[in-house]
Amino acid sequence: EINGKCTLTKQSAVTWVADKDGAANSALSFPMGSNSCAYCDSVAGLPSGSEPRTMMMWIYVDSATRNNIGVGGYGINSRGQSFAMALRGSHQWTFEGWGPTPKSSERATFDKWMHLTYTYDGSKGKFFFDGEYKAQVSVGSLKTPTSPRVVLGCEVDINEGIKAKMADMRIYNTVLSDADIAKAAGE
Repeated sequence: EINGKCTLTKQSAVTWVADKDGAANSALSFPMGSNSCAYCDSVAGLPSGSEPRTMMMWIYVDSATRNNIGVGGYGINSRGQSFAMALRGSHQWTFEGWGPTPKSSERATFDKWMHLTYTYDGSKGKFFFDGEYKAQVSVGSLKTPTSPRVVLGCEVDINEGIKAKMADMRIYNTVLSDADIAKAAGE
């Protein structure tokens, strides 16, 4: 779900699977490699420029996923014009802005569902894992475009993707409170 404004296109290798609660066909499975992304073109109403925002999702990262790989987000492949998550370094959660790429010290948890949230207030980003605040990073100003492409399972330029399952991606045009994030992670 992306504010309910998305017609999803999935590449041939992406399949529907059960989500964290066992609901059939409620999560996407990304096999890693080519043809393993899902996307929505020209999604209106998403935060642009340096407007505040929150992105959250349920994700199950397979232990076979390689490092330095995109997870999902929106924007274009140009300096400061994307808002996305990736795994970099030693499978560390990283904010991707195609320019600023601050890493958290938190590493991916493999082979189990986790709730991942990233907020941006116009200059700083915060990482939350399973509803708990874990790290703050300096991001600076972004220039994300209006009506961008939203991607799931890969980087914004739709190259090779992660080996994972993903459900219930949400993007809000505000920085959610710690309490709201904890509540969403408990659902």
